[in-house]
Amino acid sequence: MLEKGKKMRLGIIGVGNIGEIFAERLGKEGHELCAYDVRAERLKETARTHRFKQAKSNAEVVHVSEVVVVAVKPQTFPSLAEELKKSPFAERLFISVLAGIPTGKYEEALPGIKVIRIMPNLAIKIGKGVIGLACGKNVSEEEEAQAEELLRPLGMVERVAESKMDAVTAVSGSGAGYVFAIIEALAEAGVRLGLDYSQALRMVAQTMAGSAELLLAIGGHPAELKNRVTSPGGTTIEGLFVMEKGGVKGILMDAVAAAYRRAKELASVAR
Repeated sequence: MLEKGKKMRLGIIGVGNIGEIFAERLGKEGHELCAYDVRAERLKETARTHRFKQAKSNAEVVHVSEVVVVAVKPQTFPSLAEELKKSPFAERLFISVLAGIPTGKYEEALPGIKVIRIMPNLAIKIGKGVIGLACGKNVSEEEEAQAEELLRPLGMVERVAESKMDAVTAVSGSGAGYVFAIIEALAEAGVRLGLDYSQALRMVAQTMAGSAELLLAIGGHPAELKNRVTSPGGTTIEGLFVMEKGGVKGILMDAVAAAYRRAKELASVAR
């Protein structure tokens, strides 16, 4: 059993973009890392950068770790499961980042496995991410709490029912893409009005970040804060009128719904 606050022996299977972020962020927390990737050069380069032990196989990662992060391509799951059968998988806690692979798929292939499924977004790289978390049937409440503590340096952890994971993907997993598109549009609007692009971009990005931080800090409904910025006959209400007339809110809601449908399609293919 893992001890709260303890530095862990942490294994990472797959050191692509997400796996490397886990190595970077959790390595800085003082956890002892061991990782494996089928791409030998990628593994060597990442190990040199983040100073972790290189394993010779996925099974070796499981042997030497207490908690194992699985961050490979979903289509490689069948072969990975076959290899893990040769390891003490039932004695470890697994954290899976595989989109479209439910905990039940792990439990079917590896009876007795303790697995937690997560959906992070890109901002985990700077410790400001959102991580949706759902537990498999063999995970205890204590292990779930310990996983949350392990993941907290990457950002906010939200427990969700696994049936809601596609919604998490659509809202926060893909959400960074929507935000970047909005930032790009507002910065280009600044350029249209005569601002230098780099200056406009900094101003827009900080406005987005500050507004989000303010909402999280004081709570309440975003409409309340919107109303504080909107004075009668002022500039903000003119901009908001154009947005309402153009159906911006509905477009964003439709975009999330489209991402949700696509997440479900990809999940059905992965299974």
